[in-house]
Amino acid sequence: MKCWFLASALAVLPLQGQVVLEFTSGSSIPDGGEEVGLAHTVSVSTALTRIDDLNVRLHISPLDADGAWNGDLYAHLEHNGQLVVLLNRVGRTSNSGLGSLGSPDNGFQVTLDDEASLDIHLHAPVSQPSLPAAQLPLTGTWQPDGRAGVNPATAVASSPRSSSLAQFHGLNPNGAWTLFLSDYSLGGTAVLTSWSLEVSQVPEPSQFLIAASALLAAKAVRQQRLKSR
Repeated sequence: MKCWFLASALAVLPLQGQVVLEFTSGSSIPDGGEEVGLAHTVSVSTALTRIDDLNVRLHISPLDADGAWNGDLYAHLEHNGQLVVLLNRVGRTSNSGLGSLGSPDNGFQVTLDDEASLDIHLHAPVSQPSLPAAQLPLTGTWQPDGRAGVNPATAVASSPRSSSLAQFHGLNPNGAWTLFLSDYSLGGTAVLTSWSLEVSQVPEPSQFLIAASALLAAKAVRQQRLKSR
C-alpha cells in the first residue's frame, strides 16, 4: 500500500513551472534601416531559476495600408550572453530575381518553438512578380530561423542554421532580454505590436520527493484522525 500511496502522491504533483511574459511595444521598425533597427529591452523577474524550455511569440503588424513585407525582416533575441536568430529574411531562396524578395505575407502572429516541424524561413517563397499590397499575417508554430552569423542582406534558405532557442536552456530567465529587429528593404513599415516569452522549468527529482513526502504525511495525519473518532 505504501508504494501505491507514493505513486498517487507523485501523480498529482505539477509536472513543471511555467510563466508566460508578454511585452507590448507599438514601436515601428525603421524601414530599410538594416543595422539601425529597433531594440526592445525588458527586465524579467520570476520565481523560476532555470530555463528548461523556451518558446517565443511574435506579433508584428503593418503600420498602414502599404503593408509590411515579411521577407524584409531580421530579428534576434539576446539574454545572458546568448544570441538566437528568430527571423532572417523569411522566404528568401536566392540573392537575385523573385527569390530575393522573400515571403510576401504582411505581419507575424507566430510562436517560435524548437520542437515545431517546420523552419519559418521556408515559408511561402515568392512565386509571382506581382502580389497584392496587403497579405494576411503569417500564423502558426514554427522553428526559429536560426541562420546566425549570416548577413541578412544575403541570407537564403540554404544558408547554414547555427542557433536555436536551446541555447537559453540552463540559464536563469531573470534579468535583461533584448529583442532586436531590422528591415533590410525599403517599402512598407512594420510595427512590433508585442512579443512574449514562454518559460518552463521542470522541478528537480528531489522536489518531487519532498512534495510526495509532505502529501504522505498529510494523508497519514488524516487517517489517524479518522481512526481516533
